[in-house]
Amino acid sequence: MTSQPEDDSDFFERERARLIVEISSGFETLLSEQNTLNQKLDQVREVGGEFSTVATLWSHFHELMREQELVASELSKSVGGGYAGSGSHLVGKPVTNANE
Repeated sequence: MTSQPEDDSDFFERERARLIVEISSGFETLLSEQNTLNQKLDQVREVGGEFSTVATLWSHFHELMREQELVASELSKSVGGGYAGSGSHLVGKPVTNANE
């Protein structure tokens, strides 16, 4: 009976040591995966930064086109013409009836 408590304590010590090794291995894996995730997030941020110049260029283009559209609509209201292809756009002199 004296060996029973000693066997129990040996078992618990071995189990404790095994669990400590398993936990520290899990932490190492977690740290490694977290570093990989941080690298991937940095790469995504860099790619997004590369597109910011293109997005700015398209934004300026959009603003320019909108300004041109506003000028064209104001001009069409004052001249009475419409957009090309709409049937109301006048090119050059208006067509007059030959019978007039």
